[in-house]
Amino acid sequence: DRPVPVDMRAIRALKKSPLALDLYAWATYRTSYLRESAHIPWEYLQMQFGADYAESAEGRRNFKKKIIAALEKVSKVYAQLRIDAEEDHLVLRPSRPHIPRLGGAE
Repeated sequence: DRPVPVDMRAIRALKKSPLALDLYAWATYRTSYLRESAHIPWEYLQMQFGADYAESAEGRRNFKKKIIAALEKVSKVYAQLRIDAEEDHLVLRPSRPHIPRLGGAE
């Protein structure tokens, strides 16, 4: 219904990291309609991206480390992405789209 284009160069650069690919697609989609900062608890992210991690303090720590490492890879290919890891949550801020919208509107 509302496709969000992705940069195939980014897909190729991230192809060896399934988590980074998932996060790139997720961030590209989320920022396409985001108008104000979104605070996403680590638990919600773990439910969406970390089914293989234990639901324990150690499992959450390991998951958080993996997400942060994957987001560093994503940020290298999507430099306009404004995202920060906080203690209790991830903060996704409105960002320029990775692929400019048709007609030059952002």
